[in-house]
Amino acid sequence: MPYFLTLALLLALVQPARAAENAKLPAAELFSMAAALDKLPADQRDAFGLRHRIWSKQAGKPLSVWYEDQGQKIEIPLRADGSFDRPAALARPGFNPMLMANQPEAGVELSIDLLAQVADSRELHYADLMRSVTQMNAFIKSQAGLMSLFAPTVHSLHFRCQPQAECALTAHLPEGPKTYMPDASGRITLKLSKALMKANPRLSGKTPFAEIVGDME
Repeated sequence: MPYFLTLALLLALVQPARAAENAKLPAAELFSMAAALDKLPADQRDAFGLRHRIWSKQAGKPLSVWYEDQGQKIEIPLRADGSFDRPAALARPGFNPMLMANQPEAGVELSIDLLAQVADSRELHYADLMRSVTQMNAFIKSQAGLMSLFAPTVHSLHFRCQPQAECALTAHLPEGPKTYMPDASGRITLKLSKALMKANPRLSGKTPFAEIVGDME
């Protein structure tokens, strides 16, 4: 995600505040990138998507997020990793409720990631990934506005392994296969390069990956 958008969202959500004040953020601000993505032609967004995630800094403390619609409290389902989808109701024109959390602003963190979308992460070519990266970078630049010249670009892709799955990524290069293994966090990093682009190797994995995330940091 563009660093300036990340910073703006994090400042809005977790800036120091009164101890009793819980995290809150207007829905339109949180989902502004999702709304912009929806407006793109299909052939400019079919190879990547967004992943919203929120989590508590305090281990073991349950986190919940909700908004109100006509006086009714609507909880947003959070997955085990803190990821969540934009509720369809929040796409209604003119509907911009405040999203609320049950923990103080300083106690939660938020991230919005760009995810590569491929037909099968176990069997693909480098060019398939580059198509995702090209769309990601175009989207980042479009969101940067007047700062587009200074917008970051995706330079690596992180392949996150499925829990407790045998995991590896192999690039079948002309000079022989090269296998990438996960780090301690279960993540494999593939740094983009002109050499890989020229070779366009077949990439294979032992099992499907949980996700492929674009890295701009």
